[in-house]
Amino acid sequence: MAGELPRVNIAVKDRILLHLLNEDEQADRFVVSSALTRPGIAEACAQHPPNVSRAMRNLLRQKHVSEHTRSIRGDDRRQKTWQLTESGRELAKSRLEKLGKTMVLIRDK
Repeated sequence: MAGELPRVNIAVKDRILLHLLNEDEQADRFVVSSALTRPGIAEACAQHPPNVSRAMRNLLRQKHVSEHTRSIRGDDRRQKTWQLTESGRELAKSRLEKLGKTMVLIRDK
């Protein structure tokens, strides 16, 4: 069975898009959770923060995300945050649909 399934590797860009789609209810709010900051995105997507920054620059250039400086719940200082644009939301939803059809092997003890 394990030999029949392809190895699944989700690109950093897709991980970030799906994470931001999951946090989309915070879009356009003045105070948001740390999930929209670079460290929060890095933790949620299992990436190093520099990789998140690089991916965000590309997503910004492609106009899939917008960048904002916002207050973070539980933090005194404002930080840079990101949210999906309309084109980013559409792309994230299409990636979610495609990745949702991907078969993965789950190993149990």
